[in-house]
Amino acid sequence: MAEFLTQEWLDEYRRLGAELPERQGATARIQYAVGGAAGVIVYHVVFLDGRVVAATLGTLEEPDVVLTLSHAHAVGIQKGELDANALFGSGAIRFSGDMRSLMSLLPVLWPSPRRRLGSARRYLAFQDDVRARTEFRACQ
Repeated sequence: MAEFLTQEWLDEYRRLGAELPERQGATARIQYAVGGAAGVIVYHVVFLDGRVVAATLGTLEEPDVVLTLSHAHAVGIQKGELDANALFGSGAIRFSGDMRSLMSLLPVLWPSPRRRLGSARRYLAFQDDVRARTEFRACQ
């Protein structure tokens, strides 16, 4: 199991995400900033037509989207305990960048458990696979 928010975890995320079904137009370079008591962990994920093609610790030159959230919220989302869409709507996840790019990836990033049809089922399975391979430490 890979510890959440480490390069090992991102490598697993990339490997599993590379197997996602193609989703034309679901393309964006997303940078995450996850803040906690130990500081901010910055990483980025690059999606090309719904598939993960890169996932690396560190900043990304000219990301399409930047998402900023707390470590507790990031853990809750990854564990499936918190609804990322609700957090985004409440402002708990801060956003900057191209809203269209983010919207194209919502079914991949935060698939709704209520929609278990077609590709939504595969994206939910991807989230479950990542979760099963993730070790969570106490909030940092």
